[in-house]
Amino acid sequence: MPIANGSNPIAAGSTEVCGTRSTFHSDNITAPTNADQFALLGLSDTANATLIFEKYGVSARLAWNWRGSFLSNNSRGGSRNPVFVKAYNQLDLNISYDITKNISVSFEGINLTKSDVTTYARTTNEPWFVVEGSSRYLFGARWKF
Repeated sequence: MPIANGSNPIAAGSTEVCGTRSTFHSDNITAPTNADQFALLGLSDTANATLIFEKYGVSARLAWNWRGSFLSNNSRGGSRNPVFVKAYNQLDLNISYDITKNISVSFEGINLTKSDVTTYARTTNEPWFVVEGSSRYLFGARWKF
């Protein structure tokens, strides 16, 4: 299982610090056929992207998250029936505005894509459970004193 890590040096003692870090991982894992094996529950690929804006008293964040399918249980009901969770993505939005130095209002939208969470057995043709995704909206106000 080759793993490679790399990072750029960070300038010490300066007011501006910049750096990057990357990790590469190979999924080519093999085990002897006569060895005991186990499954890693909850292990999946993920990706996310976020856009942020802050200026003139407005603060906004738009975030997209994706998670690949994964094994959540390896023995449903004790009968060695696996349970997988289907890949899904979600889009979230948060906006706030400072009316004055002490008063702000906000709006938040969660799961704007209305993504469902689906669990299934050995194939997606064998669904166990589906949770219908719905968007949630929150409005708020804050007063500092």
